[in-house]
Amino acid sequence: MPRKPGELQGDDPLVRTLARGHCCPKEHQQHLELAAAYPKIAVASTQMATISTDEHHESEEFRASVGARWPFLADQGLREAWDAGDRSSFHGWAERGGPGPTAP
Repeated sequence: MPRKPGELQGDDPLVRTLARGHCCPKEHQQHLELAAAYPKIAVASTQMATISTDEHHESEEFRASVGARWPFLADQGLREAWDAGDRSSFHGWAERGGPGPTAP
Protein backbone atom coordinates (compact mmCIF):
# COMPACT_ATOMS: atom_id res chain seq x y z
CA MET A 1 0.00 0.00 0.00
CA PRO A 2 1.42 3.41 -0.92
CA ARG A 3 2.52 5.68 1.89
CA LYS A 4 2.26 9.43 1.98
CA PRO A 5 4.13 11.81 4.32
CA GLY A 6 1.00 12.58 6.32
CA GLU A 7 0.50 8.87 7.03
CA LEU A 8 4.08 8.61 8.31
CA GLN A 9 3.77 11.64 10.54
CA GLY A 10 0.99 10.59 12.87
CA ASP A 11 0.87 12.97 15.84
CA ASP A 12 4.62 13.67 15.82
CA PRO A 13 6.58 16.40 14.01
CA LEU A 14 7.84 15.35 10.58
CA VAL A 15 11.00 16.55 8.85
CA ARG A 16 10.59 16.20 5.08
CA THR A 17 13.52 16.52 2.74
CA LEU A 18 13.38 16.71 -1.03
CA ALA A 19 16.24 15.03 -2.85
CA ARG A 20 17.38 15.28 -6.46
CA GLY A 21 18.32 11.64 -6.23
CA HIS A 22 21.07 9.21 -5.45
CA CYS A 23 23.32 10.40 -8.28
CA CYS A 24 23.81 13.87 -6.76
CA PRO A 25 26.96 14.01 -4.58
CA LYS A 26 25.58 16.98 -2.62
CA GLU A 27 22.42 15.05 -1.75
CA HIS A 28 24.52 12.05 -0.76
CA GLN A 29 26.65 14.17 1.58
CA GLN A 30 23.62 15.90 3.07
CA HIS A 31 21.92 12.57 3.77
CA LEU A 32 25.09 11.13 5.33
CA GLU A 33 25.02 14.06 7.75
CA LEU A 34 21.29 13.64 8.39
CA ALA A 35 21.83 9.93 9.10
CA ALA A 36 24.53 10.83 11.62
CA ALA A 37 22.18 13.31 13.32
CA TYR A 38 19.14 11.04 13.18
CA PRO A 39 19.50 9.55 16.69
CA LYS A 40 19.26 13.07 18.16
CA ILE A 41 16.24 13.85 16.00
CA ALA A 42 14.48 10.58 16.87
CA VAL A 43 14.86 11.20 20.62
CA ALA A 44 12.38 14.07 20.25
CA SER A 45 9.81 11.69 18.67
CA THR A 46 10.33 13.44 15.36
CA GLN A 47 9.74 11.47 12.19
CA MET A 48 11.72 11.94 8.98
CA ALA A 49 10.95 11.23 5.34
CA THR A 50 12.98 11.87 2.20
CA ILE A 51 11.12 12.39 -1.04
CA SER A 52 13.31 11.63 -4.00
CA THR A 53 13.07 11.96 -7.77
CA ASP A 54 14.46 8.42 -8.01
CA GLU A 55 12.47 5.32 -8.91
CA HIS A 56 11.55 3.22 -5.89
CA HIS A 57 14.49 0.78 -6.19
CA GLU A 58 16.94 3.69 -6.61
CA SER A 59 15.47 5.38 -3.53
CA GLU A 60 16.05 2.22 -1.53
CA GLU A 61 19.66 2.03 -2.78
CA PHE A 62 20.14 5.69 -1.86
CA ARG A 63 18.68 5.05 1.60
CA ALA A 64 20.98 2.07 2.17
CA SER A 65 24.08 3.88 0.87
CA VAL A 66 23.76 6.63 3.49
CA GLY A 67 22.62 4.37 6.32
CA ALA A 68 19.29 6.17 6.75
CA ARG A 69 16.75 4.67 9.16
CA TRP A 70 13.78 6.64 7.87
CA PRO A 71 11.61 6.07 4.79
CA PHE A 72 12.53 7.32 1.35
CA LEU A 73 9.56 7.96 -0.89
CA ALA A 74 9.59 8.19 -4.67
CA ASP A 75 7.84 10.94 -6.62
CA GLN A 76 8.15 10.54 -10.36
CA GLY A 77 6.28 13.81 -10.90
CA LEU A 78 9.22 15.62 -9.34
CA ARG A 79 11.60 13.66 -11.60
CA GLU A 80 9.68 14.56 -14.72
CA ALA A 81 9.57 18.23 -13.72
CA TRP A 82 13.29 18.22 -12.86
CA ASP A 83 14.22 16.58 -16.16
CA ALA A 84 12.13 19.15 -18.01
CA GLY A 85 14.03 21.95 -16.27
CA ASP A 86 11.11 22.97 -14.06
CA ARG A 87 12.56 23.65 -10.61
CA SER A 88 9.32 25.27 -9.41
CA SER A 89 8.06 21.83 -8.38
CA PHE A 90 10.74 21.82 -5.69
CA HIS A 91 10.15 25.42 -4.62
CA GLY A 92 6.88 25.72 -2.80
CA TRP A 93 6.42 21.95 -2.58
CA ALA A 94 6.02 22.07 1.19
CA GLU A 95 3.44 24.84 0.98
CA ARG A 96 1.30 22.74 -1.36
CA GLY A 97 1.68 19.61 0.74
CA GLY A 98 3.42 17.79 -2.05
CA PRO A 99 2.27 16.27 -5.29
CA GLY A 100 1.68 12.83 -3.80
CA PRO A 101 4.91 10.90 -3.23
CA THR A 102 4.41 7.21 -2.61
CA ALA A 103 6.37 4.13 -1.69
CA PRO A 104 5.22 0.52 -1.41
